[in-house]
Amino acid sequence: MAIHQTPMKVLNAAEAEIVSLSSAAQECLFLRKLCVEISFHQHRPTIIYEDCEAAVALSKETRFRKRSKHIALRWHFIAERQSPQVGELKVVHRRRTKMLADIFASPRATPTFIAFRDHIPGHNSAFVADDDE
Repeated sequence: MAIHQTPMKVLNAAEAEIVSLSSAAQECLFLRKLCVEISFHQHRPTIIYEDCEAAVALSKETRFRKRSKHIALRWHFIAERQSPQVGELKVVHRRRTKMLADIFASPRATPTFIAFRDHIPGHNSAFVADDDE
């Protein structure tokens, strides 16, 4: 069974980031529920880092905006999950130059790439493959 997704039009980068942030929040909440099922309870909100300041600000407010009504449900979903009453998520701004995940999304100059690469868990820069194998 194929799932058909209707393409969503966004008007600017902040709205595109909200759409992605909503998807990340849904995955995060699924993983939190999975952790509860295996008796691993989280007592603090899960932090999601976002490099777009406008998206972070938009994700925290619950006020309706006429210009972004087409993404209102997604944005209210994130704001609701960050509210003190729910407290499952926390969206925090982080500069793009500090976002480790961006190493997979955009090209980097060699020095920046190496600095990011060295922070990937399990990466060992001293590893050299044997030619004998």
